[in-house]
Amino acid sequence: MNKKETIIKINGEHNFFLFQDIVYYFGLTLKFEWRFPIVSKYKDKEKRSKCASEFIYDSWYDLFIEKLMTCPRTDYCRKLIDGFKDWMITTNIAITTAQVGRKEEGIPSWELDSLTKNKPSFLIEHSDDFEIYTVHFNEEIEVLFNEAIYFYHTIENSFNPNSFLALLRRYFIIEEEYLSKEISVICESFEGKKEFFMGKAIYEIVEDNRQ
Repeated sequence: MNKKETIIKINGEHNFFLFQDIVYYFGLTLKFEWRFPIVSKYKDKEKRSKCASEFIYDSWYDLFIEKLMTCPRTDYCRKLIDGFKDWMITTNIAITTAQVGRKEEGIPSWELDSLTKNKPSFLIEHSDDFEIYTVHFNEEIEVLFNEAIYFYHTIENSFNPNSFLALLRRYFIIEEEYLSKEISVICESFEGKKEFFMGKAIYEIVEDNRQ
C-alpha cells in the first residue's frame, strides 16, 4: 500500500524565512515567549497616546497569560514542543546550505559550523541555483507544521470563546470554568491578527506517493 508523503516547495530565501516562521512563532507562543496573534480592537482607534480602554484590556491579556501559565501542558503539547528544535536546526541548515551554494559573503562562522555539528531531521533539497527549497516532511514534522497552520487559522478566522477554549485545550489542561471570564473578555475585546507569513502564497504543497 502506498504511503502518501507531503512535499512542500518554497521559492526564494525570503519566502523560506516566512515558511520557517510559521512554526517558529507558534513554538514561541506555546512556550510563552511570544504574544498570541491577537490585537486589541481599541488599538490605534485614537491618534493620541494609548487610550484607557487599551490599557485596561492589555491588563486583561496579561492576567489571561498569567493564569494560562499555571495550567499543565497536555502530552500533545509536550510532543509539539519537542519538535521545535528539530524544525529550527533543519531549516537553518537549509538556509546556510543555500547561502554557501550561492557563494554569498559574510556568512557567520557559527552558521557554517552548524553544517558539520548538526544533522537535519528531515530532508530539504535545493535546486541547482539554490533558490528553490523542496521540503520532505517526516511524520512528526508534518504534525507540527499542520498544527501551527491550524493554530493560526483558528485564531484568525474563528476567534470566539468556544473555539479559542477548544484550541487552548489542545495544549493545556484547563479545568471547567477556569479562565472562562478572561477568555470571554479577551475574545470580546481582541481580534485575530492577520499574520504576515500566513496571508501570502509562500509555499506550494505537492502530494507524492511513496512505498
